[in-house]
Amino acid sequence: MASREVLDFFSRWKLNTESLKKLRTTLLYINAVLNDAEEKVKNPAVKEWVNELKDTAYHAQDLLDEITTVAPRYKLEAELEMCRSKVRSLNLTSLSFSYQGIEPKLEKILGRLEFLAKERDILGLKEGGGEKPSRKWPTTSLVEESSVYGRDDDKDAIIKLLLSNDRSGDSTSVIPIVGMGGVGKTTLAQLVYNKKLVTDIFEVRAWVCVSQEYDVLRITKSILEAVSSTGDSDNLDLLQVRLNESYGKEISDCVG
Repeated sequence: MASREVLDFFSRWKLNTESLKKLRTTLLYINAVLNDAEEKVKNPAVKEWVNELKDTAYHAQDLLDEITTVAPRYKLEAELEMCRSKVRSLNLTSLSFSYQGIEPKLEKILGRLEFLAKERDILGLKEGGGEKPSRKWPTTSLVEESSVYGRDDDKDAIIKLLLSNDRSGDSTSVIPIVGMGGVGKTTLAQLVYNKKLVTDIFEVRAWVCVSQEYDVLRITKSILEAVSSTGDSDNLDLLQVRLNESYGKEISDCVG
């Protein structure tokens, strides 16, 4: 809403830019407690507050889309107005019909957000709350392939990239697997990592869980332990793989 395109649109048609400033301030005020709201979303009152906020955000996005869609046309028509009086007389009617409905929509959205901003204090939502990340267990390379369905095309595509001859010299290649949490990114990486074709080609492999805390020393140590197979280790993947190799499928099922 604070983009140059939107501000120019409001300025040209003499719309109230103060509403945009209030909108930005209110959103910042609400955004400061979103982490705490997510932590307390099991509370029915907080859940209703979050749902109302989402609904209002959708309306704000629709309004923004409407503005960014028509703004270029308005700019073009304004240029034509300066060149041809006939076009000017024609456009004044069509433009006034379109843009006058935007200001009431913005005021309605702002009113809803200001109400939600007041409710955040009533609900006891705190700034910076909920920022402490929940503990996430490190992943390992072990996977029970028989319980995985689909993803064959994705797996083959990644393997094809891994075995590609396009890699140049000593440069390091990175293949990202992107997606929402829970869609199976780790499982897909596990399937590729354990594929026989991959294990035959890559004599040295290492599975390291980076986690949310990017600790370069820990990551380097884990890679070194994996490739050198040192004795004692706190690398979970290395320990589980050794257990699996020593005691077979039962261990894999137990720790998977």
